[in-house]
Amino acid sequence: MLLCWGPYGILAFYAAVENANLVSPKLRMMAPILAKTSPTFNVFLYALGNENYRGGIWQFLTGEKIDVPQIENKSK
Repeated sequence: MLLCWGPYGILAFYAAVENANLVSPKLRMMAPILAKTSPTFNVFLYALGNENYRGGIWQFLTGEKIDVPQIENKSK
């Protein structure tokens, strides 16, 4: 979240205290685009980090079920 919204926040703060026209228009455009695509990045990060989600996507795409090894409960 910080990686996506950080540049936008910095640019907004800079615009509040200084003249934002000193920053190039391309840079002013990239910060909001990066921030607003954050939900897309979150989906991919969640998919890579969650084993059950990856297995479900794999089953949906290929029809094969991935057997997830059972982890013993060691807190007993």
